[in-house]
Amino acid sequence: MAKVVEQELYCTVCGATKDIPLCCGKEMELDGIILFCSTCGREIKVTRHCGKEMLIRNKVIDLKKEIFGKL
Repeated sequence: MAKVVEQELYCTVCGATKDIPLCCGKEMELDGIILFCSTCGREIKVTRHCGKEMLIRNKVIDLKKEIFGKL
């Protein structure tokens, strides 16, 4: 069945997660420790949590379970 890959910022110390910042209507991309917008060129540092930069983690979501698992 269809699966969707979503990305999120993840703290390796405590496990906290945050959404990736948006710019120009889409998620910013990671380039080392800098997040940048491929449309306008805006750059920001990666969010820090527990004294370390957060990492981008891929999260796979099974749409079938999301939709039909709750029925």
